[in-house]
Amino acid sequence: MMPRACTNRRMAGPGVPVATFVVAAFVASGCGVPDAEQSPAGNSTEKPTAAPDGGSAPTTVPPSDPTSTPEPNPPSPSEPATRRGFVEVSELRYRLSPSTDPSDSAPNDQPGELDFSAPAARLFYQYAGATNAEADSRLCIAFNGGPGASSVGLWLSLGPRASAPLNQLCRTLFIDARNTGLSYELVADPTTHEPSFEEYNAYVDAADVLRALPGLDDPSLVGGTAQIVLVGESYAGVRTTLMLDMIHETASYTNGSRPLQSSQLVAELDQLQTIWGTSPRDVFTHQILIQPTIAGRLQDEVTGRLMQQLESPLRQLAQALDAPLPACDADSCNGFQWMIRSLQTLGRSPYDTRQPSEWLDEQFAEARRYVDSTLLEQLGSDPPPGLRPADRTSAFRTTLASPPAPDSEEWPERFGPLPEIDRYFVGFNDEVFEHFTSSDARAFAVDAFHPSYAERFVRLTTEVHTFVTRAQFDFVNYWLGLQGALESLPEVVQFELDQTGDEPRPGAWLLTLDDDSRARIRTPAYAASHSVAHDAGDELLSDLQAWLTQTNADDRP
Repeated sequence: MMPRACTNRRMAGPGVPVATFVVAAFVASGCGVPDAEQSPAGNSTEKPTAAPDGGSAPTTVPPSDPTSTPEPNPPSPSEPATRRGFVEVSELRYRLSPSTDPSDSAPNDQPGELDFSAPAARLFYQYAGATNAEADSRLCIAFNGGPGASSVGLWLSLGPRASAPLNQLCRTLFIDARNTGLSYELVADPTTHEPSFEEYNAYVDAADVLRALPGLDDPSLVGGTAQIVLVGESYAGVRTTLMLDMIHETASYTNGSRPLQSSQLVAELDQLQTIWGTSPRDVFTHQILIQPTIAGRLQDEVTGRLMQQLESPLRQLAQALDAPLPACDADSCNGFQWMIRSLQTLGRSPYDTRQPSEWLDEQFAEARRYVDSTLLEQLGSDPPPGLRPADRTSAFRTTLASPPAPDSEEWPERFGPLPEIDRYFVGFNDEVFEHFTSSDARAFAVDAFHPSYAERFVRLTTEVHTFVTRAQFDFVNYWLGLQGALESLPEVVQFELDQTGDEPRPGAWLLTLDDDSRARIRTPAYAASHSVAHDAGDELLSDLQAWLTQTNADDRP
């Protein structure tokens, strides 16, 4: 069971969201894996929600052999080639306008529009070719969330050696956000750099991925692609929403319709057309969201209310365990925080309520073992430019006030030691998360969990084919919490859950919006944890194959 101090770390103070994010609130910044962080083998806090390679999650998690590789399937002679490297994005200049929403609690002395810039960065990617000709024409761009979490975990559960690899459906490109995984920022003087929400906010985060695509060292990775599918897990639901918003509503980023305004960003988005020879709107046609955060604080609030009801799954779990739940004062209780505390009391993980509280620890350690064994060897045989110390004299990863776990000994022994402000690998960067959720970011409505993203999401579902998972044992991103949040939006005039389809796992949200536009969001249900790709990989892949086939026969959602 996690220490209570760690459990409550993200819960202090009014208006601080309990993160519906990839790494649990109570394991960020060292909480949850104190022993693993200090292990000489480097088994630290790497767990961007996805559990390791394929298969069904056991009821209890046995300890893993630290000497074994976490990729169980041996490579075959015909396995498509994988690639790894860095892609650089330049400094981004932009302007922010303060939020006009009173709930964002902007300080009284908050100035008007302010000009900011996000430093240049090198983003690490892993790529796997498709296994068949049909899949070769489609590119899936996949990422974990956090914010601040590496996408290594998603590579393990959907990469080419997983039990149900995504590259059976598409070429796959996994990207780490700035200062997560192996990605890092480039600043003039790393020793004096002071990071802030200027570089770590939801809009810059989304822009980074789009701006990175033209800079990939091999244009064939994205060029010639007829269809791009965005695959986001957990917080990456926000990243995906804003990426598609930037593509579909590009003018809004210079006409004052969005908190972030940038003529530089719009100019770079306009250049994306040269990659495909057509509008990006015609290429970015699908999004797959695995247990996503979309409606932010609103999603948490609805989840908290539902979990307090007499017949909620949380109360049913407590009854089955014959265990009492903590009291929740009706006037002051935050329902979502109460749910987290209740699961702590029951000794269960909020990401998989079948599992003990410590279940995430092994997932973090498993991904770190992949980094310190398989990935280290793959990079060591032919290290990409940007990895060695001589290539990264301007690299910034962390301040000394809140350093992530140090690299395991193998990395500096292989490539050379780094300054204390740098790291080879950061599984979860608590410093990044803090800025994404800061009061400054919230005052400008660019924080990680702002409810305004939900309206963008529902508008986009009338233009982009959308697939959202519903996992039975994930209470953090509880599907009824998301459904209730979307139902309550003023833009949604009719909402229906349709489970009459003939699919093996039927389910769809049918939306009618205030402009009379309609959308069908595919929402199959799985007896799975937050990591659906791990627990139900074969079922998920089968559903995705059928969904892609069906939607490609349709003109629009």
